[in-house]
Amino acid sequence: PMLVTDVPEPIARIGIGAFVSPQWLASVGDAVVLDLPNREMRTAPWDDAVKALEAIPGREVAPKGARLCEDTASAIKGLAFVLPASIDGHGVDLLVDTGAHRTDLLTTTRVGRILAGRAGPSKEQMYAASGLVKTSLVRAAAVKIGEFVLTTDIDLVPGVSDPVCPRDGVVSMDALASCTLLLGRKQLRGRCGP
Repeated sequence: PMLVTDVPEPIARIGIGAFVSPQWLASVGDAVVLDLPNREMRTAPWDDAVKALEAIPGREVAPKGARLCEDTASAIKGLAFVLPASIDGHGVDLLVDTGAHRTDLLTTTRVGRILAGRAGPSKEQMYAASGLVKTSLVRAAAVKIGEFVLTTDIDLVPGVSDPVCPRDGVVSMDALASCTLLLGRKQLRGRCGP
């Protein structure tokens, strides 16, 4: 199954005409390997993918696993993975979103409200499937995902958590660029480089 919709004009202007969801692909196969440092996506038997992942130097992003969300009510069935993390020492649940540019938090969450005090206006325009979204920016936030620690900017975005897969925000390509992720039907594993 496929979801077909118009994309916002700025996205179409840069030549993006389709999006691939590794999470959806994981729901119908064995393991989807997202080797983000090498910009490669492939499938592999789960046990082989885990063995290869364990040979990669780096820090585990899901040493205690990830929460799995499965959308069974919509026409496009799909999986989502939520990782426990912390931002500036505050515990959060972050949805893995390899299609987003920057890690974000919802302004309506407890940690989003705490960080709003140090947020400034964002000069970048953020587009979602619904169009232009007004955000603010928290600079140089300390993010910890499993054993992996980094400093990155965080967008604060309006909205509320999705009841199908509750979360405080998303962890995105800014944080995941050095990571190799394994997405499986029931689990997520990952390592991020030094």
